[in-house]
Amino acid sequence: MRHGRGAYVAEQVPEWPPERRRERLQALASQLAVETRQMGAADTEAFTALQQAFETLSPPTIPSPPQEP
Repeated sequence: MRHGRGAYVAEQVPEWPPERRRERLQALASQLAVETRQMGAADTEAFTALQQAFETLSPPTIPSPPQEP
C-alpha cells in the first residue's frame, strides 16, 4: 500500500465461490449475534441495524426481518 494515493475500488467485485461465501457470511452473522447479546441488545435491534446498513449501500435487496407480534 502506498500512502497518499487514496483508495481504489474495483468496478466489478470478484465473485466468491458459493461455499466460501456462505462460510464467511455465517462467521459474520455469528459475530454480530454474539456482540448483540453481549451488549444486551434485542435481536430486532441487530436486524434493524443490519437492514439500515444495507440500505445505506444500495436499495434494499433483502426481505424485511420478521416482525414480532
